[in-house]
Amino acid sequence: MTEWIFNLKTKLTVLVMMLCSLCVTKVYAVELGINECAVTSGQNINLRSINLTTDDFKPGTDSVIYTINQDAVFKCYMGYDTQFPQLVFNQGYFSKFTKTLDAMGLGFRMSIKETGNASSAVSFSWDEIKSTQSGNELRKEFGTKLPVGTTERKVRITLDFLYTKAYSESS
Repeated sequence: MTEWIFNLKTKLTVLVMMLCSLCVTKVYAVELGINECAVTSGQNINLRSINLTTDDFKPGTDSVIYTINQDAVFKCYMGYDTQFPQLVFNQGYFSKFTKTLDAMGLGFRMSIKETGNASSAVSFSWDEIKSTQSGNELRKEFGTKLPVGTTERKVRITLDFLYTKAYSESS
């Protein structure tokens, strides 16, 4: 009988200690999507009427063969704190695309700038974008900090397609 009471006392003591530790420890329940952004217009970038001739192009990282400018609008809800918006190249989406472009001797660099903002554009080089092939997730902050609450912003995205490797008949 005394053994049963001792076990019960021990279990109750441990239970009380666990409950007290919860009272002392601050636990913050954070909703998963409390800070989130969504593109509301300009999601698709269409490539129209691209006609290329290789007469005047020399392969290299500065050999721009085609440029596209696309305006987009995004809306963000910040539940707490302030932070900069981020542009993310998710490797799941871009890995195959970058491999295909690279195999054709092409590439692209990208810049994003908040419309009406004096801050400079944030750029991604082709080498940075290609790093998504090996599983890296590329992300950079741009624009001005987002305040707490809902904010809508406009950006201009510029894609410069590059001629990176000379074409050979065998490829």
